[in-house]
Amino acid sequence: MSEELDYRSMRILPVSLLLLLLIIPLLNISMLTVMITLSESGIKGVAASGGLDTVYYACEFFNLAFSIVSLVCLYRMNGISRSYNYAWIILVFEMLSELIRQIVGLFVRIYGKGLFSHILYSALNIIPKLLVVAGVAVLLNGLIEMIDEIDGAAGISGRPVPYAPAVSAAHIRTLNKTWIILEIVRNLMWFLLYAGMYIMMYAVTISPGIISVMIRISIVISIILTFIHIAISIIIFLNTWKVFGNYYLYRYNRGV
Repeated sequence: MSEELDYRSMRILPVSLLLLLLIIPLLNISMLTVMITLSESGIKGVAASGGLDTVYYACEFFNLAFSIVSLVCLYRMNGISRSYNYAWIILVFEMLSELIRQIVGLFVRIYGKGLFSHILYSALNIIPKLLVVAGVAVLLNGLIEMIDEIDGAAGISGRPVPYAPAVSAAHIRTLNKTWIILEIVRNLMWFLLYAGMYIMMYAVTISPGIISVMIRISIVISIILTFIHIAISIIIFLNTWKVFGNYYLYRYNRGV
């Protein structure tokens, strides 16, 4: 690993990452609510849609802000481990995909009349979230490299060290696998939910009753997965904070 160390970024990154992960469910929920109000008519529907649009764009703003903060921290930390450089690259692509999604969404809202364009937009809405999942997975690999380096130094010295990691590499690997599986399933459910809503709104040839039941089941499962997502996000934050702190102490005691 490199000799460069930016402790300020190591303190800020876990917090910005946690906020980024917590804002994602709010984006999902606000977008779904906006879609529901689109199917309503009258003054109440228009008023509700306007208010929810404000909430949705506020979530978009904070999502962008936390992404930028995480990007800056990862850029300043990419000398510590290649994993942080890879995570930085992935989040750059996440921001580019988010920009593409916004542009496509603008055209879909103005010119999109068919079902296919809305299904395509649903898929594009999921891609940035999957890139965040990949970025977090790579970042967790960076934690494993940090733990292995500290454990290696302790093994060479032959004696316990006060800065020994509070979590094991095996624990982070298990957490990483759980994170990846959970987020793939969660994002798949949200894609099916978005697609089902668009089918109800635009495809009159499909039985509304069948789609309605599918949407209700998807909503229940998505809510359960959202709570699990929040819990896992907090666990990732706590583990990242601990490992960064231990790694700083390890480097400080080495005089680096």
